[in-house]
Amino acid sequence: MAEAFHDEHLRTNTPAPHELHTRNTGSATSAPKQKCPGDGGARLCSSCQVWLSPTGKSLIFWGGDPGDLPCTGGTSERSCGLCPAGFFCPGLGLSSATRSCMTDSDWPLEPTVLPCPQAPYWLMVRRGDIPIQGTKITIRGHALRTGTMAITRAGTWSPVLCPPGTFTPQNVSGLQKEGDCSTCPPGHYCRVGQVWGKCPAGYFCPPGTSEVMAPGSRKSQTLCPQGQLCMEQCPPGFYCPEGSGEPILCPPYTLTATPGAQQKEDCGPCPPGHWCRAGAQTAQPCPAGHYCPGENETHPGAPQACPKHTYLAEEGGQSLAECLPCPSGYHCPWPGLSSFKDHPCPPGHWCPGTHGALPCPPGTFQTEPGASAPEDCELCPPGYYCPDSELRGQANVFPIPCQAGFECPAGAVTEVPCRAGSYCGPQTGVPPLCPEGFACPAGSSSYPDPGQRCLFPYYCPLGSAHPRTCPGGSEALNRSGLRVSAETCCQQCAAGTYHSQALDALPCQPCPAGFSCRQGSSSCTCWGTNRVFQKSDGSCICQTGHVSYNHRGLESGQDSDSKQDCQPQVSQRCPPGDIRLAATHKCVSPQMHDCDSFCRPGSGELSADLGICQCRAYVSAEELCDTQCLATAPQLSLAWSSSKKLILSIKKKAGNIIQREVSSTLGPDQPFPGSARVYLIEFGPHGIFGFIISSVDMVGSFLQDRSASHYPVYQRQHLLNSNPHWDFGAFRRLCHLVQETQFNLSRFAHRFLDPGTYVFRDNGQSESIAVVHVQEEGAVCSPGLAPIQPSSPYQLGRLGILRRELLLAPDWAAITGINLDRAARTEGLEGLCVAVPQV
Repeated sequence: MAEAFHDEHLRTNTPAPHELHTRNTGSATSAPKQKCPGDGGARLCSSCQVWLSPTGKSLIFWGGDPGDLPCTGGTSERSCGLCPAGFFCPGLGLSSATRSCMTDSDWPLEPTVLPCPQAPYWLMVRRGDIPIQGTKITIRGHALRTGTMAITRAGTWSPVLCPPGTFTPQNVSGLQKEGDCSTCPPGHYCRVGQVWGKCPAGYFCPPGTSEVMAPGSRKSQTLCPQGQLCMEQCPPGFYCPEGSGEPILCPPYTLTATPGAQQKEDCGPCPPGHWCRAGAQTAQPCPAGHYCPGENETHPGAPQACPKHTYLAEEGGQSLAECLPCPSGYHCPWPGLSSFKDHPCPPGHWCPGTHGALPCPPGTFQTEPGASAPEDCELCPPGYYCPDSELRGQANVFPIPCQAGFECPAGAVTEVPCRAGSYCGPQTGVPPLCPEGFACPAGSSSYPDPGQRCLFPYYCPLGSAHPRTCPGGSEALNRSGLRVSAETCCQQCAAGTYHSQALDALPCQPCPAGFSCRQGSSSCTCWGTNRVFQKSDGSCICQTGHVSYNHRGLESGQDSDSKQDCQPQVSQRCPPGDIRLAATHKCVSPQMHDCDSFCRPGSGELSADLGICQCRAYVSAEELCDTQCLATAPQLSLAWSSSKKLILSIKKKAGNIIQREVSSTLGPDQPFPGSARVYLIEFGPHGIFGFIISSVDMVGSFLQDRSASHYPVYQRQHLLNSNPHWDFGAFRRLCHLVQETQFNLSRFAHRFLDPGTYVFRDNGQSESIAVVHVQEEGAVCSPGLAPIQPSSPYQLGRLGILRRELLLAPDWAAITGINLDRAARTEGLEGLCVAVPQV
């Protein structure tokens, strides 16, 4: 019977303690005592019950053998019934339940009823110092929670209960001391040496818990029995499901404001305008610079930073609408700002407030913080420039001083080379004019340099960009002092003599035989009509669009020198659908004309407006060198050295100059003063190419010695030419030297002085052409466009290059048709009478 005392018995709970008592018609009511029939003797109803005392401090076993005591209305032990639910039956021989369990408010749990073991065992339970004897019970594998139980046989004490908050596992025996007992596991409480139960929801039981309080009890830890550990209520900010050994933090940004939360769902979202730190017992106001809308599908409950360009000074923001835009003059560069005052608009910028800091416009700057509008940025002063911040990569906090050789007017965005006829020292806004007797080419930083003083045979009035030659029909006078005007440095040629500007220092020349020269003549007058005097070699050739005939009636060569008159050249009309070629004046079918050699490696078609091939694709100058590239590209100029050698100067953007001698070069015809801008064009087997110099290395490739098998030939009859009187003697001489002599050359240089359009072809490839357009004096090329462009109809039209009209032969078929029509009408009038009314 001793082995029947198991865990399940200890853990069995009933609504109230039960005690055996005599049955009386099935109820627990009083009845007169009487003798029990059967064996002739009266017996007490036996009982054995185990329960905790009302104070919870001792374990009581009741039991005993039957005696000769009166029954309470029963005839045998089977007549004794269990104490009814809700009552306490403390003794033997009771005829009714004597005490109600509900009257003892300190009773925490209901006791466990166990069957009485058989004699002859004794039980002694100590309540204080008073031993109570009874039937002995041997309990194995269990250490009871409270009190001190000694089990004895023949007066010997037996095992002691494990202390409260500890237990003995089922598979462990032979414990010898209190320290051998196991600590009650977390989330449970242990009584009478047993793991008595799980910690109830809303509470947590740390390891070693021995007592629990009834749900709803507000007892604090200080009211626990001395030396014991009681369960604790779950604090705010945590939740404790059943069996919790420690409280569990509510999920981020949620909160339980009251203690005793039992499940995660008890953790509610933070209220709007607040945020909840993990484990916080109260909601904190949403920090400044943020807003807290509360947990929803969009926001998990964390504080949301006010976006860039906004701020929020107060705590407790609930929505994005409460974030205020940064005021003008300030910028809020990052999210979550609580104040804008520490972020004034940085220098070099202006701040509208609703956006970030914007750089000051090109041509302006700002040294102080706090600009609120572009008008707050200051205009760049004269002598300084303020570039575009996007191109420069940084804002204009201070204006940049203009370098020598450049001018920077007020509001300048970039340095501009000093204008021709003026000079620019450092920080020049409006440059002064070059003084009399000196020449200041574009980009001059001063004027007293030896190379800028005008020398014989030239003169330099105020504001001269380059030395000037005496006007045509006058010769230079070699006098001392500064050469400042034509009146003091030149004199007119006498009759019978002439002087062109190409003659430079030479005196007036006598007119050749067969020519006439009036006073002040710059050229000889040809005897034949429609002839042009070529100053370069003294010949008279037919002007463009005219031809001459010899004594046989045959057309003479275009460049032949003669005294005969030149006749207008007449061209035949083209059939409908044909196009006249600008180079040869021939009429061709556009479908039959091959433009592949002109447009190689691509293809094209004949342009009806220009009479040249129009390619389907061109390589634009901007593809090779854009505006920024042109602004930093080196500048090329050509000048004569003191030893009469050509010197090519390469001026870099930084201002340093590299000079190289140009050898094996024919031309220019006559020496020229100072320096002149130079452009490089290559005639070769692959076509004609213009050089856009973006680096110094490109110049080296051009200066290599080359064969003279390709050179320019002037097409004087080309319909795009615009100057019929142009002297192209230098090109005739080039052709003569290459074809008829052994003269060795690699380059040819020519200086264009007369405005107009001039077309050249490659002598080896007639389909390859170069069009040179010389503007009027004083005209300035666009600084943003490269001087070398493809010969496309767009580029030619942009420069105003148009095809000139020809003198066409009469359309005799149309004229004949008109005459026949007139004759027919005349015949129809014959015999027609017209009645005239009499007056």
